[in-house]
Amino acid sequence: CFKNFFTSEYRKIILKLLEENAGVALPNFPSFSIIEQLYRAEQGKFQEPCENLIQSFTEYLKLILIKILNEVFAEETSYKYQLIHRLTDIILRTIDESEERCSNDIKKMLEIEERVFTLNQYYMDTVNKIKSKSQEYNTNVKSYGTTRTSSIYTINDFEIDVSGLSNEHQAALDIQIAISAYCRVVEKRIVDQVSQLCYYWFITQCVLILDSKLNSAFTSANLFEWMREPFDQQQKREKLKKSINAMEKALFMGQNA
Repeated sequence: CFKNFFTSEYRKIILKLLEENAGVALPNFPSFSIIEQLYRAEQGKFQEPCENLIQSFTEYLKLILIKILNEVFAEETSYKYQLIHRLTDIILRTIDESEERCSNDIKKMLEIEERVFTLNQYYMDTVNKIKSKSQEYNTNVKSYGTTRTSSIYTINDFEIDVSGLSNEHQAALDIQIAISAYCRVVEKRIVDQVSQLCYYWFITQCVLILDSKLNSAFTSANLFEWMREPFDQQQKREKLKKSINAMEKALFMGQNA
């Protein structure tokens, strides 16, 4: 969901910020305030994918669990409607509660991610690899005038062209490297955290304890009342039994006459 940080257009944005922040940052060090500004423009992109994931998870669970519930009871079961109506209400309410709690936790997580911070070694590993390749290319150019080594490198999924960089452009590249590596760290971190939160709230705290909620939803008296044969059907059964008994009695008397 991020921009391509290594395009010439993005470099122009950084050069403009460098000009505006001239004298604020230490020489040869990318300005932390610039990286913060660039990151905040990207950080807002996390919310929509997270919300879409929670919504799709919620809709999927409701669809599957209600489908299973309807297949459990035979169509001709007299008490099917009462049971399914009550159980469906419990399932939907439980999933909605999990959705709300998961959304709250993810909201807190995104608020925490507003701060630029990482101890992940991937960040420095990416930064050091890209800078090393850039220095290697520049050394070859200075030593031999030209170099057969390609100026385009692919490092940790980033494709970077390190040729023809002025001092000003080198400063911009340093910031491009920093913001791209950091956003990738945040992306990986959020994917892990959101996956864990969804599993915790929708599986551990919802599906895996749903059976206990369903089992305690009805008293024995409720179940007995619903499963008891309807009165009109009971009368028909009694009349049928009387007719059968009368026919058996008449048949027995006819055989002994």
